[in-house]
Amino acid sequence: MRTATTPTQPPRASLLTRDEAAAILRVTPRAVNKFAAQGILPQVRLPGRRRALGYLDRDVHALIVTRAPPAPGGARPPPPPPEPPA
Repeated sequence: MRTATTPTQPPRASLLTRDEAAAILRVTPRAVNKFAAQGILPQVRLPGRRRALGYLDRDVHALIVTRAPPAPGGARPPPPPPEPPA
């Protein structure tokens, strides 16, 4: 017996304003502008508005992962040991 399947669509990324992105990142809105100017956080145009720009939530969350603070005490985890020569 065959069951009807519906095509699955990827989840839509939600758009965030500068203030919302700043709150998630725990930085000032000005810092979000700097991240965008440096190319660290890509901007997208908000639909239906002329000059308004926003940020995709997946880009904001990816920035959190890639820019995670170092371990407590400022120590970074030790690098993996080198592989022995073959």
